Amino acid sequence: MAVQPHILTKSAVPASVLTLAVGALTGGAAAPSATPGAATRGHASPPVAALALGSRLQASFVEGPPLSRTADCAAEPRICQAVLKGTGSVQGFGAATEIAGLTQDRGVTPCGPGSDSEVYTRRIETAQGVLALRASGIKCPTADGFRITARYLIDGAASTGVFAGARGSGTDTVELVPGRPGQVTISGKLKLR
Repeated sequence: MAVQPHILTKSAVPASVLTLAVGALTGGAAAPSATPGAATRGHASPPVAALALGSRLQASFVEGPPLSRTADCAAEPRICQAVLKGTGSVQGFGAATEIAGLTQDRGVTPCGPGSDSEVYTRRIETAQGVLALRASGIKCPTADGFRITARYLIDGAASTGVFAGARGSGTDTVELVPGRPGQVTISGKLKLR
């Protein structure tokens, strides 16, 4: 007997009961964990913890000294570039590394002397794929050093694995204290395809 679709959508029957009923009807056969061939196309299934997070992106990294940097940022045109690398984790996806390609415009001082305007791409590599973020923001002096506050957009076309085609936006904050590693905190939305 076929069940009318409108009955299922208005039913108060818990999903767990429906799952048991489907299992009984199929002789207990479980659905495959991923679509056949998904791994060969670079689309691994996200971990269960990531699915439970819904559409949130939470990540933190510790960055070391720049891998490379413009030698003289005081010279005109006062635009500097740097490559930064860090280790940390992405909630729901586990351990991760990140690398950022940064451009600073030191001729622009949005929050007073010593501040600048910044744009960067941050590539976050996890076991499930690479998540690419494009960010822009400002670096402002603080009592302890500098704080970079930026807004990111997810670049789904440049992302790979489970992140391919992803969308989202949020904040990307970096705390810089002289003599200490940079502390990166990323928080916002992540919608997997």
